[in-house]
Amino acid sequence: MPPPERPSERPWRGLFAPYLLLLIVVGLVATGAFAGVDPADRPLVLRLAVAALVTVVVVHLHGHFRRPPDEAQPSAFDEARAGPPVEAKVAPVVTRLQEQVEYSVASQRYFNVVLWPRLERLRSDIPARFHALRERRWRRRGPSLAEIAELVRHIGDRK
Repeated sequence: MPPPERPSERPWRGLFAPYLLLLIVVGLVATGAFAGVDPADRPLVLRLAVAALVTVVVVHLHGHFRRPPDEAQPSAFDEARAGPPVEAKVAPVVTRLQEQVEYSVASQRYFNVVLWPRLERLRSDIPARFHALRERRWRRRGPSLAEIAELVRHIGDRK
């Protein structure tokens, strides 16, 4: 049994009937006009009928080739080459650090107990202005992301 055809493999099949109908309509109109005009004007009627057919075909071709390639049907090769989407793999350490920072913003106690000791292990000479982040006991929420980012930037600037 042959494989089923995709619509994009035989695009002319869908065009045959409309163009045949157009040819019949233009032919009938041209025949009526051809019979009703003077013999000197009959070549003009034929030229106008052919011009109408050519204009419709050119407009259709222009629309077909003007269409962006993104809208075009992918070829069988492109479909076979495209596999399932790959999940981005993030190291568990990075995921845990992200969670710790998020939890530290939400809870001052979590910042003091979990994240601050890890940051102190990275650099023991943290300036006093950052110790104020740890000593804010009157607030329930932890330091903001901007303050944590500034602290991490300072720890990273080991020169």
